[in-house]
Amino acid sequence: MLPAQLDTLRAYVASRQPVGAPRDGVRADVATTVVVVGSGKGGTGTSVVAAMLALSAAAMGRRVLLADLDEHVGPQRFLLGVAPAHGLGALRRGVAPEALLVPVSATLSLLPGGPADAHDAQDTPLAPAERRALLRRAASCFAQHELVVVDAGSRLDGVRAGLETAQAAAQAADGNLAVRLLVVTGSDPIALAASYALVKSVASGVAGDASDSPSLPVDVLASRLDDDEARHAFEHLDAAARQFLQQPLRFVGCVPDDASLAVALRAGMPLQDAATGSPAAVAMQSVATTLAVPSPATAARGARSATTPRTTVPGLAPGDRGLRAAASLAYSGSPQGTAR
Repeated sequence: MLPAQLDTLRAYVASRQPVGAPRDGVRADVATTVVVVGSGKGGTGTSVVAAMLALSAAAMGRRVLLADLDEHVGPQRFLLGVAPAHGLGALRRGVAPEALLVPVSATLSLLPGGPADAHDAQDTPLAPAERRALLRRAASCFAQHELVVVDAGSRLDGVRAGLETAQAAAQAADGNLAVRLLVVTGSDPIALAASYALVKSVASGVAGDASDSPSLPVDVLASRLDDDEARHAFEHLDAAARQFLQQPLRFVGCVPDDASLAVALRAGMPLQDAATGSPAAVAMQSVATTLAVPSPATAARGARSATTPRTTVPGLAPGDRGLRAAASLAYSGSPQGTAR
């Protein structure tokens, strides 16, 4: 099928159901799961992972929103090959978040990032307080979906903003919205140390949690690695997080290095077409099953009942020692002193 025909078919399928409308047989008040996808190091494929997770969950019949919180560029519009009239920056002009949503398929919508108007010059940079306020407005449409995948990028401030936005939506949803962090990591020492630093920032409550509140559930996905390499990297990261941060992690899978997918994306093919049948897409289907298929209401209850309170180790500076441990463990054997 030619690309133009694929675009026409996607537009027709998307037009069969209004953006944000509930599917037949799905209650409008069903609980929502928000997965904030972030990494501590650029080049790990965070945006691709976020998009493929959203596509995989939508293919399972879930009502999915992919939220791109990058107000400067908004990479998701380019990955998915859509041309929204407005970007995230349009919220500062009073545009309603629902008006920004772009249908990608019958069950997937995109909240596009980027400047207010696609063809205008870059918007005036947002002040931190204004950015937080606009992202809180964007979060008002989260509860209309069963799963929200937030592309928070690879900068710590971006991941913080993504978590703050998701937590604002959770407060407004009065317990009907569960938030998780998905950390995308590699296996090299720099990637592991950066991932550890990201987990440390979450465990320390930088996203606005009180110090005595339950810890945020943190999942780990290894990018561009086979299963053995991925599990090896996860064991080291999990060991450091448990020992120095008292933060348990969960391994949700890995995405292999997929050369054919990379070539197709460089050629300008939309991700939903380029990934069809690829090894990366098959792997992400398994990850999506782990993260998205169980009932969001069950996941929310489980997160509230099974989380571990944050604790600190007297006399221990977790940051320095933990960062060294996460990096050095990449070259060591099995971790020692891990609380399993």
